[in-house]
Amino acid sequence: MHWSHKTIQRNEQFPWQKLSNAVVILAPASRKAHELNATASWFWDFLASPKTYEQTLQAFLAEYDVDEVRAAKDLNVFLDKLSDQDLIRTLS
Repeated sequence: MHWSHKTIQRNEQFPWQKLSNAVVILAPASRKAHELNATASWFWDFLASPKTYEQTLQAFLAEYDVDEVRAAKDLNVFLDKLSDQDLIRTLS
């Protein structure tokens, strides 16, 4: 998906819990548990309220020491994975 003009938010329909530096999200219908590492958990927390792609990218750049091209590529891959599992929703 092309994310640059999207507003995104985590899907609150799934139960989840923060454990130390990780977030565990349960998907009861598929009987899957998704464990997010510390960086992915940061995104999960950040997307508690709707954010544009640009807001998300800029916040990621401010939080982590990574160049913008690499950050954008990694963010796109991560959002694709979350979207494939219906763990995020797009609002526009």
